[in-house]
Amino acid sequence: MLVLGIETATPTCAVALWQDGSLLAETRVKAKHLHGEIISDLIEQLLQNARRPFDGVDGIAVSRGPGSFTGLRIGMSVGKAIAFAQNIPIVGVHTLDGIAANIAPLVERIAVTLPSRRGEVFAAPYRHLDGEYHRDGQIVALTIDEFREWAAAIRTIAGPGIKSLQEGGVAQKYFLPEHFWEIGAASIARLGARKILAGEVDDLASLEPDHISSRFYTGRKPKTDFGITAVSRASETVQIRSMTADDLSTIVEIERAAKPHPWSEAMLRKETEVGPISRPLVAVVKGRIAGFIMAWFVADEVHIINIVVHPDFQRRGIATGLLEHVFDEARSQGCEKVFLEVRESNQPAIRLYPKLGFREAGIRPQYYEDTGEDAVLMVKKIDHRASYN
Repeated sequence: MLVLGIETATPTCAVALWQDGSLLAETRVKAKHLHGEIISDLIEQLLQNARRPFDGVDGIAVSRGPGSFTGLRIGMSVGKAIAFAQNIPIVGVHTLDGIAANIAPLVERIAVTLPSRRGEVFAAPYRHLDGEYHRDGQIVALTIDEFREWAAAIRTIAGPGIKSLQEGGVAQKYFLPEHFWEIGAASIARLGARKILAGEVDDLASLEPDHISSRFYTGRKPKTDFGITAVSRASETVQIRSMTADDLSTIVEIERAAKPHPWSEAMLRKETEVGPISRPLVAVVKGRIAGFIMAWFVADEVHIINIVVHPDFQRRGIATGLLEHVFDEARSQGCEKVFLEVRESNQPAIRLYPKLGFREAGIRPQYYEDTGEDAVLMVKKIDHRASYN
């Protein structure tokens, strides 16, 4: 079986071919902000150099995050396009799992890290088992201070997040040199091939990059087992994925539970359909949909037309996480502004949005037909400098 691996989570753009248990070929290029321009050529050259036909690829393995959202989106879009065109399986592999798979077992436990924005890091714990490292806990996003507590019992640290930790003054750790954990696509292809052979393939339509926000980490002292975080209920990892038609009944339930003037089921059904401009997303916590957002991407503008969080999950950063996911996609699409309307009486939302960069741009008189209430129009300019460093 020939598997094409794609890794675009960091400034390194990498592709690899894994066949029948062995690495056939790999190409890595340091190409910050250029992934979209070079990845197709890299794949074509890789196949030519390996003397393998394009239609000879049996499966796709693609890095799913965490990491640069723009880079992940590019790699996943290319991988999904090939899988669709060739009618072959595709699997997503967590970026940190790919890094850990490159590391020769030296000690029993390690933490693998990636830099996030705002000086934070993504991290996950790994344990040596059967000659390789296996993840032994959830992937979390942490401030430097939170990392010190989280990794108190883990001595050895690997991954590109090391630089952020060192700059943040983290000491008394052994930081593995880069040649021990170099980022590449070979490990993504290898782990992906293993998943495909086990029948653990992903759904082409619903596979999306992971979005893990530090806003879901409370900073409370975690319970630990062998230095591994047991994430509390208030700090669960939140998965953000595309909405599907199967989500409609839950979306209707959330809409009715959270709003005094909910949308009709017919209106919601129309917006659950992903189209050329529509981007409906849901936030999932432990298998339960906690909230959703519906956005239109029109030319260089994004219009948020609905965002709702179930009362059981409010005040836990879910809405902020959904909005930041849309901001990341807007940035990757080259959009310049994000617009939304909010009821004049919805003061909690009006207080929240300026914290996320929105400003009031005007009033839409009697905008809401059900009550005749005015809407406050708000706009946010997309900062294209806010990207992976």
